[in-house]
Amino acid sequence: MTDQPEQTLWKTVWLGRADDDAADGWLPVEGEVRTSQLAVFERKVTIGDASKDSDDYISSWIQGDWSGGGQIYDLAEGVEVNRFWWAQAETRFVNQTALPPYVAETSMTANGSVWPLGDLWDSGTGDFAKFAICYLSGSTYYIKLFDPVNDSWGSATATTWAGPPVSKAVHYRGSTAVTYLVVPLGGVASGGNNQAYATLYLNSGALTQAVVNTNTVTTELAVNGAPASTMMLADEGRLISMDNEGYIWTTNNPSGQNWGKLWRPEGQLEGAGALRFDMSQTPRHLISYMNRNGEPTPVLVTDEGAWFLWSKDGSAYWVKSHIQYPPHPDFGHGATVWRPGEDLWISAGADCVRLTSANVIVPMSGPSRDDGMPNERRGVIRDLVSEMSSLFALIEGDNEAGDAQDWVEDGGLYNDDSPYFSSGVSYPSLMAWTGTGWHTLWSPDANTATPTWGVVSRLSKHYRLWWGMSDGFIRSIKLRRTFHNPRAGLDVNLGTGIDLYGPTGFVETGRFDASMRGFNKIASHVVVYMDYATASEKMDVLYRTDINLDWTPLGTANTIGKSNFPFAVNDDGFSEGEEFNWIQFRLEFSRGDDNTVTPILDSFVLHFVKIPQNTASFVFTVPLPKRDWMGKTAGEIVRHLNALLEHGGFIKFVHGVGWDNDGEVTKVYRGKVAGISGADATGEDYSGARTVNFISLQEEA
Repeated sequence: MTDQPEQTLWKTVWLGRADDDAADGWLPVEGEVRTSQLAVFERKVTIGDASKDSDDYISSWIQGDWSGGGQIYDLAEGVEVNRFWWAQAETRFVNQTALPPYVAETSMTANGSVWPLGDLWDSGTGDFAKFAICYLSGSTYYIKLFDPVNDSWGSATATTWAGPPVSKAVHYRGSTAVTYLVVPLGGVASGGNNQAYATLYLNSGALTQAVVNTNTVTTELAVNGAPASTMMLADEGRLISMDNEGYIWTTNNPSGQNWGKLWRPEGQLEGAGALRFDMSQTPRHLISYMNRNGEPTPVLVTDEGAWFLWSKDGSAYWVKSHIQYPPHPDFGHGATVWRPGEDLWISAGADCVRLTSANVIVPMSGPSRDDGMPNERRGVIRDLVSEMSSLFALIEGDNEAGDAQDWVEDGGLYNDDSPYFSSGVSYPSLMAWTGTGWHTLWSPDANTATPTWGVVSRLSKHYRLWWGMSDGFIRSIKLRRTFHNPRAGLDVNLGTGIDLYGPTGFVETGRFDASMRGFNKIASHVVVYMDYATASEKMDVLYRTDINLDWTPLGTANTIGKSNFPFAVNDDGFSEGEEFNWIQFRLEFSRGDDNTVTPILDSFVLHFVKIPQNTASFVFTVPLPKRDWMGKTAGEIVRHLNALLEHGGFIKFVHGVGWDNDGEVTKVYRGKVAGISGADATGEDYSGARTVNFISLQEEA
C-alpha cells in the first residue's frame, strides 16, 4: 500500500479490494468517520432441564440427569443433554448422582483364577442357602461357600476336578428330589476317565459334591451315557448339553449317565443320525431365546454367529439365524437375554449386537458406541450378566502392545489436544446397561487381571453380583433387591443408609461449547444443588478449558441444598469470570468411614454468557470534487464505490491507529460496504458527496 496522500482540504481513508492497486483505494473524507459498535448482549439460552434454571438473563447449562450414559467426549448439546464422557459413579438415576457401589474383595488364591459357580440348594431347608465359588490353589481345585447369615466364608473343600469349570453352572432338578448346581467340566481326562460335569448341593448346610464321568458311546442314540459337557441349558423341563465334539444331549436326571443324543430328522440331506454341530465354529454359549416365529428355543452362540436349535419328537436340526458375524477374535464371549421377552445380547470386543424380539439386529449397542472409552479403559467384553434393573458387562483390559505407528489424541476430537502413543495398558471394568445408557460401576487403576465370568446370587440377604478374576480375588457388589434409588436408600435425617458405596467416585462431563464452537463464552458461576452432603460426604468441582487444559479446583459442595461457585475471583473478592470456547467439568465424590452413606447430587448448573462479536459500523462522507483529486475524477470515485458495493467478497478498510505491544499500528478492518447514498450537483457542476456505510465483520491483527 502506498503512503497516505498529503493532507489537502480533506482527510483520507483507504477502501478497496485486497488486490486493488494501493493508490486506487485512497478516498477523501469530509468531516469525521462516525463509528458504532454493533455487538449486542446475546439472548439467554437454556440447555438441559429448564426447571433447574432460575436466571432471567444469563445462559445456563443444566446437568444432573445422566441416565443416557457416557461415551460422549464432545457434546452435541441439543440432543445429548443427558450424556457424559466417563465416570465411576452411580449415574443410573435421574438427578441422584452418587458414589459407585462398594466392591467387596476377598483373596482366595495366590496362583490361580476364581470362578463364581452359583447358589446352592439345601435339601434340609428346601431353599437356596449359600453361594459357591471355585478356585485353583497349587494343582488342586477348591470349592468355598459364602454364608449370608453369618456374612462370612466357610472352609475350603478340595475337589477331584482335573480342570476348571469350562462354562457357567446351571440349576436343574428334573425327575430327582434335589436341585443340583451342575458344573460343566468339558471331558477333561482324570485317572483313565473323562470328567463330564460335577453336581453340587447342600444337605443341611454341608456340601455334597459328585463328578459324573463320560463313557464310550457305541451307538448314535446313546443310552446310559454322559456328555463331555462344554455348556449346559435347562430348557422346557430337560437339561441340554453340548459335548466337545458338537453333539447335543438331553436328560431329566443329571445324577448319572442317563443322557441321550438328539437325532437328525429323517429326510435331511445328511441322513438320519445324531445331531452334530459343525465344530469349525467355536461354540461359546447355549441359551434360551425365541426363534423367528416367537417360540422359545435354545440358541447356540458361536464365534461367528447364532444358531437356533429346532427339536420335536426326539429329532432336531440347526437353523442359521440372521446374526452371522464377520471374523473377529472376541465375538460371542458374552451372550445373554436381558429381561425376559426382550433382546438377545452378544458381545464383540467392546461392542454388542442385539437381536430384538422383533428379529431386528441392532449393532453398535455396547460401550464402544459413540466416542467409546478412554484409552486406559478400552477392552474386550468377557461376559454379559443379566439382572432385572441392569445388564452387566465384565470387560477385560486390552493389554496388547500398541502399534508404534499409531497415535491417538485425548479423545481424538480436538485439535488442541496433544497426541500421544497408546500405552498398551488398560484396566478391567464393570459396566451396566439400563436400557438408555452404559454406566461404569467399577474400574480399578492398577489391575490388569482378566475376568472369568459373573453370576447373580438370589440369596435373600445377599442379592449380589459376583465375579471372579485371574488375580485370585472374588469380587461382588450389593444389588438393590427393591430396585430403589439412592435417595430412597438413605435417611438424610439420621445420616444412615441401606446401600453400600465405594470411598470415591467421579463424573467427567463431555466438553461443552453451547453449540457455539465459533464463539468464545465467559463462565460466570456454577450452582450446585445437593440432596445430601456433609463435611465428610462431599463433592469437589474441578474444570478445564481449551485455554487451560489442567484441572482447576472451583469449589467443594459439602452442605445440603444450594452452593454457588464463581469463576476467577480476584484478591478483592470480585469474580471476573473465565473465558472459554469449550469447558469440561470433573465432579469428584467422596465419603467418610461409613460406607452406607454417600453425597447425592441433584443438579449442576453452569451460568455463562456468549462474548459478543467484535463488529462495528463506520459511516463517512466522501466528497466528489469539481476537479480531480489525486488524479481521480468524481466519476471515477463513484464507480469505485459502486464496484465495492457489488463486490462478491470482503473488502479492506484502513482508518485510524491502534496500539499493540510494539506501539502504534494502523487499524485494518475486514467487511462489506452496506450502503452508499448521496446527492450530485446540477448543470456543469459535477461535485457532490457519497455517504458510505462500512460494516466490519472481523478485525484483523
